[in-house]
Amino acid sequence: MSYILVATDFSETSANSTTYAAALASELKMQLSLVHSFIFPAMLNDVTIPASLIDDTRDDAMEKMGKEKGRLLALYPNLQITTSVHYGMLADILNSGAAEKGNPFLLVMGNSNTQEDTSWFFSTLKGISNDTEFAVLAVPYTSTYKTPERICYADDVEQVQSEQALRMLTELTSRFNAQLDVVNVQPDGSMNDDSYDVGDGPRKVLADANPKYHYLHNEDTNDAIKNFCTAEKSDWLAIMPGTYGWIEGIFHKSHTKTLAQTMNIPLLILH
Repeated sequence: MSYILVATDFSETSANSTTYAAALASELKMQLSLVHSFIFPAMLNDVTIPASLIDDTRDDAMEKMGKEKGRLLALYPNLQITTSVHYGMLADILNSGAAEKGNPFLLVMGNSNTQEDTSWFFSTLKGISNDTEFAVLAVPYTSTYKTPERICYADDVEQVQSEQALRMLTELTSRFNAQLDVVNVQPDGSMNDDSYDVGDGPRKVLADANPKYHYLHNEDTNDAIKNFCTAEKSDWLAIMPGTYGWIEGIFHKSHTKTLAQTMNIPLLILH
């Protein structure tokens, strides 16, 4: 059975992302799987952690997980929810869990960005999005779920496009009956340069989604995509790792504050 996986640390930000994931799972008629992992800093120094401390921490997390499941079931009584608590690094837990259960349709992560906070889902999400083989949806703290009506896909013609990822994008667009905007950013002055056109391969895979293609001319691809999403009221932004250097750029200190202030829509990282 297809399922949506959501990671939680029981924070206020996580509560927003689990609520978002529950609404998404309910609409897509999928099972929701809540996962929590914990680790102690001393582990990094090869210090043995007492088993009693691990057990106590796990028991506390399981109690919190039970309450979180109850909260979500109160909102979505017909939703099937499973829970799990693990000791270890989240990325490792997710990959091993997917190997046993099968890859989730989507992994939802909370994003604690605020206009004052210059860190936009830093290390954990970066590690997960780079290491996993399934799509990751990073949900800003301010986001409330609504059915996506417009999805913007930032296409990078200089990057090899994953057919699997494009098929998932097509499936999501069809499930939501959404409009898919494929945005290609070209350097200024390259309007007549066919090398920047979207290739026949991606066009064929995306054909069932009946996308609209947009060609933007701007030396700053990040600004061009952000401005497009704002102007066109995009509900989600979809990218692949490495697209226009976005995965690297969004974690670079000089970019994060601007992104945190302007990108207030979920970011779908396709694989």
